[in-house]
Amino acid sequence: MPEEQSKQLYVAVLLYESTSESGGKKPLYEESFVLLQATSEEEARARAAEHARQQETRFENAEGERIHYSLKHVVDVSPVLDDDLKDGAELYARHFRDYGAYHAFEPFLGGSVD
Repeated sequence: MPEEQSKQLYVAVLLYESTSESGGKKPLYEESFVLLQATSEEEARARAAEHARQQETRFENAEGERIHYSLKHVVDVSPVLDDDLKDGAELYARHFRDYGAYHAFEPFLGGSVD
């Protein structure tokens, strides 16, 4: 009997897009961090894409507009940094060099959430 591979925890960074069928509305984007168990990064990527597809939907909002919520991109899949999931455990980190671009992207750094 083949030995079962042990599963590892991964974090998937998923980018979703919400669009309206009515004209004049800008798309709204959502970055989501999902915890997954998999035996390899390849399996974790496949599970992340499947999870994201299951989240896709169309619905009517309170203003009667048809909204389409869909996966835009699987941004990253990475092993959890600290397997011991206790208070203060580090799950995910990424590095960058352009703080100005990050500041422009991250609305909470500028004090607004437009």
